[in-house]
Amino acid sequence: MEPTPRAADEAPSPWEDPETARRYADFARTFPMYRETSRDLVATAALASDSVVVDLCCGTGITTEVVLSELSPAGRVVGIDGSSAMLGEAKSHVVDSRIEFFLAPAEELRSVVDGQVDAVVCNSAIWQTDLQRVAAAVAASLRPGGTFTFNVGRRFLIMPFTPEELAPRQPGLSDLATAIAILEHDFVPSFGAPRVPRRPPLTLDGIDATLREAGLTPAGPQMVEYTVTPAQQRAWLSIPVFSEQTPGRTYEEKMQILDAAFARTNQRRTESARWLIFKATKP
Repeated sequence: MEPTPRAADEAPSPWEDPETARRYADFARTFPMYRETSRDLVATAALASDSVVVDLCCGTGITTEVVLSELSPAGRVVGIDGSSAMLGEAKSHVVDSRIEFFLAPAEELRSVVDGQVDAVVCNSAIWQTDLQRVAAAVAASLRPGGTFTFNVGRRFLIMPFTPEELAPRQPGLSDLATAIAILEHDFVPSFGAPRVPRRPPLTLDGIDATLREAGLTPAGPQMVEYTVTPAQQRAWLSIPVFSEQTPGRTYEEKMQILDAAFARTNQRRTESARWLIFKATKP
């Protein structure tokens, strides 16, 4: 299907950049982050082997692969993403007769599936969507007893800080890169809109209320933690869509700054990234 047409004066989505999609796919298959979050997400979803599962905002297909590994030959996966560049990577990496990919925004799920879906999963992307519209579309697409499982990174949630978050022992790689850009490259920070549009941070109460308003019954969220290395952070910030901490510079200049920051980082130091997994059921 075709996505909703973009307005003439609307900037193209940064997710349509082929280089972003390529580097994103390389990152997902080189570092454990997405496989770990996919593993925990799918485990929480507790899929029956013959389920019809929607992988919402499927990206380059890492979560799709994990879902497929849980299904029997009778199972089926519908992968949906709003970026043709990301779907191109998914189609090149995930070849299986049980998967169909569709180009559509998450909010338009109902235009793709028939309302007899057993489960919808969304890994690492719900913060980019209109959750109220997505929850309503998911509720309309699930059969009774079907489930909606998604995760949200700590940075996109308003919730109490840990002592380490309040007073980190060392600056993160992104903070170092910004400091180097300011001190050594005459960079002046701007408070303009970021290249990746961000919605207001989510709250635990807000998510619960939104799911209930859509007619779903949420369970309490599950907290999980993942280890992040400086090398992983460097690779992440090398993806063009995430390299906007120094806007107005060429990509090559941004990578020079990032490399300088990485060289000053303790390579053995790791960080703990907190995520929450949410699951809701359609009565």
